[in-house]
Amino acid sequence: MARILQAATCLSLVAPAIAAPQWWNGNNPNNGGNGGFGNGGFGNGNGNGFGNGNGGFGSDGNGFPNGFGNSNSFLGFDINQAMYRRSVHGILASLAFVILFPIGSILMRIVPGRLALFAHAGTQVVAVIIYVAAAGLGIHLVSTIRLPFGNGSLLDEPSINFHPIIGLVLLVMVVVQPVLGYLHHAAFKKLGRRQVWSHLHLWNGRLAITMGIINGGLGLMVSRAPTRLITAYIAVSAVMWMLWFCAAVF
Repeated sequence: MARILQAATCLSLVAPAIAAPQWWNGNNPNNGGNGGFGNGGFGNGNGNGFGNGNGGFGSDGNGFPNGFGNSNSFLGFDINQAMYRRSVHGILASLAFVILFPIGSILMRIVPGRLALFAHAGTQVVAVIIYVAAAGLGIHLVSTIRLPFGNGSLLDEPSINFHPIIGLVLLVMVVVQPVLGYLHHAAFKKLGRRQVWSHLHLWNGRLAITMGIINGGLGLMVSRAPTRLITAYIAVSAVMWMLWFCAAVF
């Protein structure tokens, strides 16, 4: 049972890459028990998929004689550690794009006087640091996790790679945003009007917040998160985005 859970965990990490119907719907060509990755596995009899038993990859069946043994060795990475890092990655990225970046932008609009600048800059710098950490974890996961059938990277799979690719684009946008903000502030203070840096800073921030929120939802989809978690993410994100949008427009 433990090995079945480990295998299922691995699949949740790389699910879209191997989500063909023959694996998930129990249409196993070797007809081992109930087929698929569930009961019966790939063996010719009754067993528990990746576990011990008659058939499948278990130790007493007609599959591979010793099963996977240590599934971490077979997969080339620690499943539990990858799952933990994936969760931390999602939490940090959501904190940055759903909460802190919108709040930092709102504070610039509603806080009076020079305090607005410090509130805005301070919140955004914290958000940048948090997202850089989240992106670092994401990059580590992409470089560590190998697809079980073919040993490819997550970037090699079209049904997955859009999430990390967007994440990398966001990383660049987030890193340059404080620089654009400084140039905007320096030019505005000197000339008293907006320059090209001002518009770049505004629109880069607006695009980054919107793309970041959307990419968070895509990440939940890729990881096959529970429906209740996706629903909660959409609800909170929608409220924060609308508050931020209203503050930016009005």
